[in-house]
Amino acid sequence: MPATLRGVLTASRARRTTQREWAAAAVTAAGLAGMLLSLSPSEGSTTGVSGLLWALALGANVLLIAAGVWWARLTTGAARKAAVLGTTTSCGFALTAALIKGMTDTASQGIGGLLTGWQFYGMIIAGAGSMFLLQSAVHAGPLLATQPGLSLGDPVLSILWGTLIFGEEVHGGLFVALAALAAAAVATSVVVLAHSPLLADDAGRDR
Repeated sequence: MPATLRGVLTASRARRTTQREWAAAAVTAAGLAGMLLSLSPSEGSTTGVSGLLWALALGANVLLIAAGVWWARLTTGAARKAAVLGTTTSCGFALTAALIKGMTDTASQGIGGLLTGWQFYGMIIAGAGSMFLLQSAVHAGPLLATQPGLSLGDPVLSILWGTLIFGEEVHGGLFVALAALAAAAVATSVVVLAHSPLLADDAGRDR
């Protein structure tokens, strides 16, 4: 469940959830499902990924995270800092998911293959770092500023990992346009949820 939906449902204990929040939540779930159904990525595999390609992809992802952290350090506004850190956290979660996929393939060789594979230890480091970034984002500013990038960045980067690195094949032509429409619907609904009075009240109590 996207972080925005969890925040709305948690906050709804103190204030009743309206049809606006339920509709936006439904559009978010339907949009994500629509993206996957339109693209229909194949399973893909990490077994054919060379060490050089792994290094380039990991380097690009880590550089993206480092750039986000650096940008957040230079940012003075609380809301803007929270938004930047939320997006940066999503990059960390996408990296963790990619390493989990690599770890899953090495696990097919048994416990020995799992423990001797570098992806297992990389996943632990990336996961711990992502959780630290998440806590930093939540404490940096209002929750409603953190949610959009946090909710959208992970699936987008995961799709890029799958298609560009793991060799997953996706539908083209009209299906790409349908996927773009689904992504736009998700983006719109996440923004609606992020500006929900429920989240605003929750953010105000935290601050």
